[in-house]
Amino acid sequence: MRAGKFHYAWLNIDGGWTGTTAVRRYAFESCPDQPILNGATTGGATCDADGDGVLNTSDNCPQVANPDQADGDADGIGDAGDSDLDNDGVVNTSDNCPLLANTEQANNDGDTLGDACDPDDDNDTVLDGADNCPFAANLNQANADDDSQGDVCDGDDDNDGVLDVADDCPFAPNPEQTDTDGDAQGDACDTDDDNDGVADEADNCPVTNNADQADLDGDLIGDVCDEDVDGDGINNTADNCPTVSNPGQDNSDADGQGDACDGDLDGDGTANGQDNCPSLANSDQADFDSDGEGDACDTDVDGDGVANTSDVCGRTSLTAVVDPTTGCSLVQLCPCAGPQGTTVAWKNHGQYQSCVAKSATSFVTLGLITPAQKDATVSAAAQSSCGGKN
Repeated sequence: MRAGKFHYAWLNIDGGWTGTTAVRRYAFESCPDQPILNGATTGGATCDADGDGVLNTSDNCPQVANPDQADGDADGIGDAGDSDLDNDGVVNTSDNCPLLANTEQANNDGDTLGDACDPDDDNDTVLDGADNCPFAANLNQANADDDSQGDVCDGDDDNDGVLDVADDCPFAPNPEQTDTDGDAQGDACDTDDDNDGVADEADNCPVTNNADQADLDGDLIGDVCDEDVDGDGINNTADNCPTVSNPGQDNSDADGQGDACDGDLDGDGTANGQDNCPSLANSDQADFDSDGEGDACDTDVDGDGVANTSDVCGRTSLTAVVDPTTGCSLVQLCPCAGPQGTTVAWKNHGQYQSCVAKSATSFVTLGLITPAQKDATVSAAAQSSCGGKN
């Protein structure tokens, strides 16, 4: 074929032919035995159908210009004409990652980019490489246990070995799952462990219900959890008065209840407040001189001013005059039945009368009676039958 203008046929894409006159630089002249775009024949050794500078015999896209011969998926079809650039079975126009194989087309955040090529799969503005939960939005990157997983995607946020779904304190380590008040909130994260309405930080017994915060000994440990409620140094279980300080553990009636808290110290059946001898058993509450002090503990039972230890004549009549040394009245010094301190009778009336006269004189000398009272006493004795007088 000669240079210059000539008439040639051009094959349209729809298969029709058109004729024109043009200069010699068109494909038909360059590739005389290969109709353009039909891919039916290989053409000559010097044929370059797409005009990209790569001969058809070497061109991985002979009908689409691709001078760099790029072939990302190495499938032998150049990228310029490859309808599935990543060779994942999804055509480019439908592929959410056309350059990276992602057959399943996973797209966690539902944007236009598939997970395989999305630098922020949860769309939380934190790039996956720096995101502690790349598939769960967590802009603040919270990570309670400081492990490699953020809280929103960590199945055990406190790293205590108990999964969050079963953990009664998912953000506070509590492997034992202790829950004192049974409120489904573990002690490790419960601000009121005993559920008594008093916050643990202010509760003097944080794990024992004590709404009234009673603290008898003022030691900042509430009574319900204090092992020594009265603060006397004796443990409650061994203390015979656990709520009343009694370090000596005195127990007068040996009834197991210490004196400090015993309502009946002498154990005689009468309460201390009504007992006229609270520390000495006196169940009959006898009080000869009616001084409010029971005979069992009264040091002067007959109230004659002479202590029991010195009183020779106990229980002297309350109206009688007595010898301050012996505590005896004239009647007791000279009993009608016989001499004092004996079981024998008077020898005679005169002996009895002599005793009365002598004793009465002594009383006058002591200033206990007047001479007139003495005379009356002696006269009465003379007229009595004591000593055998008929």
